[in-house]
Amino acid sequence: MTVQLLEGVVLLISLVVVSNVINHYFSAIPTSLIQIGLGLVLALTFSITIPLKTDWFLLLFVAPLLYNDGRTFPKQDLWSLKRPIIINSIVLVFFTTFVGGAIIHLLIPSLPYAASFALAAILSPTDPVAVHSITSQAKLPKWIVNLVAGESLINDASGLIGFKYGVAATMTGVFSLFEAAGDFVYISVVGALTGFIAISLIRYALRSLIRRGFNDVTILAVINFITPFLIYLIAEYLHASGVIAVVVAGIFTALRGRNYLESGSEYVVVTNKSWEIIVYILNGMIFLILGIELPVAMNQAIQNPDIHTGYAVALVFAIWFILFLIRVLWIYGSNFVQFVFQKSQGKREQVTLSDALLSGLTGVRGAITMAAALSIPPLLNNEQPFPNRPLILFIAAGVIVLSLVMAVVLIPILTKRAFKLQLKQTLDETVEENVAPADSMSEKEAKNYLYNSAVQAVEEQRRQNENQRAALDVIDEYQKLIASLMHEEFGTESDQAQVLLKDELTLRRVGFRGEASTLEYLMYNGQITQKVYLELRKELADAFDALTNLHQGREVKRLKRMSYHLKHSRGILRKQFQSMFKLRAKQNPEKAFASKEMAKNALKFLSDFLSDDKQKEHQYNQRVVYRLVVAYRRKIAQLKANEHEQNSNYDAQVYQLRIVAFAAQRAAISNLVDARKLAPTLADKLRQEVNFAESALQLTVDTTE
Repeated sequence: MTVQLLEGVVLLISLVVVSNVINHYFSAIPTSLIQIGLGLVLALTFSITIPLKTDWFLLLFVAPLLYNDGRTFPKQDLWSLKRPIIINSIVLVFFTTFVGGAIIHLLIPSLPYAASFALAAILSPTDPVAVHSITSQAKLPKWIVNLVAGESLINDASGLIGFKYGVAATMTGVFSLFEAAGDFVYISVVGALTGFIAISLIRYALRSLIRRGFNDVTILAVINFITPFLIYLIAEYLHASGVIAVVVAGIFTALRGRNYLESGSEYVVVTNKSWEIIVYILNGMIFLILGIELPVAMNQAIQNPDIHTGYAVALVFAIWFILFLIRVLWIYGSNFVQFVFQKSQGKREQVTLSDALLSGLTGVRGAITMAAALSIPPLLNNEQPFPNRPLILFIAAGVIVLSLVMAVVLIPILTKRAFKLQLKQTLDETVEENVAPADSMSEKEAKNYLYNSAVQAVEEQRRQNENQRAALDVIDEYQKLIASLMHEEFGTESDQAQVLLKDELTLRRVGFRGEASTLEYLMYNGQITQKVYLELRKELADAFDALTNLHQGREVKRLKRMSYHLKHSRGILRKQFQSMFKLRAKQNPEKAFASKEMAKNALKFLSDFLSDDKQKEHQYNQRVVYRLVVAYRRKIAQLKANEHEQNSNYDAQVYQLRIVAFAAQRAAISNLVDARKLAPTLADKLRQEVNFAESALQLTVDTTE
């Protein structure tokens, strides 16, 4: 029976929930395979079918998922892997189409070259949803995860173009390489331009609305959710690639900062959480639909007397292995060539055969392949049956399932993780259930990850010039918490702690030299009085002496006490410091001016010092560098704010940024739980601490109002 629209949506969402409940108890089996199995059982038991069409499937599922992947893709990883991502998503797809298609024709002589190329083309691209399903549950090298995820954003367009012309050539018997190349350039360039222009206009329109007082978070969030659908439809209307358009829009959003709206932290929380729900549902529905469509794809081949089922299954294994081998050799060969050319510069490590095998296994296929295969017309233009269409559908479906199964079975072996069916106990046996995985994080490691996630979220918000001071103050609070964790974890006598302290002492000396240089310059040119000069010189000398004592271990206990009080009383200290600092600035603007210039020159000295070729070899700890840079920037922002009396919105800005930081910590906890890096009890404890901190912040705000 054909499921009605509303009934089908409710049924699929319900099965998504059921599949995740099953995965909770059988965690060794990926959720994607469970969902395919449920869909298959549903189709075989109740004869349910879903008329899968490529056009609406790409619009309803692929467009929002690729947009979200693009907007959440790590910017630094995307930039560092830009070349292999582009090569794999375009050149590798077409290489696989021609080489794989030629081999498929040798295996199946009755399948014309054009149809063989079409089959290879639709089997070439990696599926973004399937890739995420596998990589999220496997311990893989970071570069492999980012490479496969990055290429899966773009290679659908390449594969669909090859598939389109392969089918068209089979239908008409005519193929023009020049026309195909021109078409590919057009849909790619126009699709990218459409995505860029459309997202730019949408962002501009939203900013204009907000500046005119429109702050309805619900409406703004809805606009955010329909953005990928609108962009996809516009690109398709222009006969360009909607897939490329939404990917470009998502990446542009990531590069410009996802949380750019001035509507406050409520918008950030609402959109991020809502996107999590949408992605969760769509990912699950895709694999359920794939399972439901498997019998449709395979049934014709099984019932066809001209096709032996055993022969068809053998072809599935052979073609999967051919595609796997092409990908492995491509990854290994291209990286080896790059390694040879860059070895003298020391820019890149050689990719091992194991890495290439892992990359080949993660190149799994998914529902996009199935949707395209099912779109093959049953008849040619001359009313003759499409050559071996039942066998093509069987092979496509078989390769999809086989690629998922092989990844699930072989990746744990290659990553040296024991593959065993992990059956969790019942709720009564809470001790067994809360045992942490072997590679799970400790509480200090998890808190460090949470605090750094908060810093990253606030750093993104710092793009807005008017909240520089507030953002740097909040970042400084988390930097103190991170430093406190490091002291607790490593102590003060360990080698790692001594290295960090030595780095900090060296860099602070550089900063002090920059401050002292400016102080002498200002005094020499008569820009400050001798009184201010002597006061600042004494403060500088006292700070340097205190740092030297810290390095020698004399002030460790005092530092721990300070960290404790800063952690539990930072709100009171901040207010006291603000009032004291503001009073001093008003009483002595000359000293404030000198302090600001000293901080600026300290940053310049640090930048020049770290850019020196001799110092690059040392590789100073980036966390120490960042903490020191934040300290100077924070000082400059505070002095500027007091100089121009820009304090009216400070408390509100700090409040909003802390809410953003809390949301980032919750998201970080969810990420760690999904990656099975946290024991359930520790995850609950961390969530509770974040909730308590947010409640305490709210109580403070309510009390002061």
